[in-house]
Amino acid sequence: MTTSAAAEVVNYTVPEGHFLALTHVANFFDGAGFIQGSGNIIWRLDVNQPVGVTATTGHAVRGWDSVQAQHGSISEPWPVTGALIFKSLDVIRWKVRTVAVVGVGVPNYFTCMLQGFIAPEYLFHD
Repeated sequence: MTTSAAAEVVNYTVPEGHFLALTHVANFFDGAGFIQGSGNIIWRLDVNQPVGVTATTGHAVRGWDSVQAQHGSISEPWPVTGALIFKSLDVIRWKVRTVAVVGVGVPNYFTCMLQGFIAPEYLFHD
């Protein structure tokens, strides 16, 4: 089976002067050829690591670096234990990689979501 290159599904930059508290996520696939936990699809949530750049830049979000199962939905996103905190100008990305048995393009769709809140940095300083 051939593995595809990673594709970016979501890209969010934390506004300058703010923190992001990520409280919920969702990642799911609508199409054919996917079996939960099989490795046919691997999602990755990372920070400051553009597609195609080696691991020396940025890093995977702990616990979300090799996700092989769907989590949540648009109407019921998956809760993140304790919020994940990101700083000003961090770029958070959901990426996906597939193997040959998972079709690419219509009618196969990947959906990824980030949910949380932003707050000004000054609220966290003495």
